[in-house]
Amino acid sequence: MADSPPDEKAVYALIAAVASNMNRLRQGIDGLRQIHNRWKGNNGTSINLIAQLTALKSNLGSMHDWLNHALSDMHPQLLSDLVVLMSSCGLLVRHLDGLVDRLHQRDHESIDCATKLKYAVGSRSMERLRKVAQLQNESLTLLLAACKW
Repeated sequence: MADSPPDEKAVYALIAAVASNMNRLRQGIDGLRQIHNRWKGNNGTSINLIAQLTALKSNLGSMHDWLNHALSDMHPQLLSDLVVLMSSCGLLVRHLDGLVDRLHQRDHESIDCATKLKYAVGSRSMERLRKVAQLQNESLTLLLAACKW
């Protein structure tokens, strides 16, 4: 059975999804950096998450570049895998946005016991999100290798 060329609309929608996820990751990373800068005594969880998200954003940039140049060379299964990965990445970004919103502290608020507790609980969420980002980054790396092969 011959493989049919991918639907151009689907490819363009995928390119837009990659660009959207990159932009939303950039915003989430910026928010996490602000949170990290306010909490000087943290255990490094936020910086580890920032590093994973930055690597994911970088790989998304590579994927975006490849997609822009390989519209006709895309295998339908690769397109399908990328659509699933972008959906998963969108979920990660939504959870990241929620975490940043919960942990964002207004400048006029003082750091009290409740704020410290909120950050401690948020640190566990950061660790879970870091693991998810790492898995997505590994998946994206494999798909990039398949694209270039």
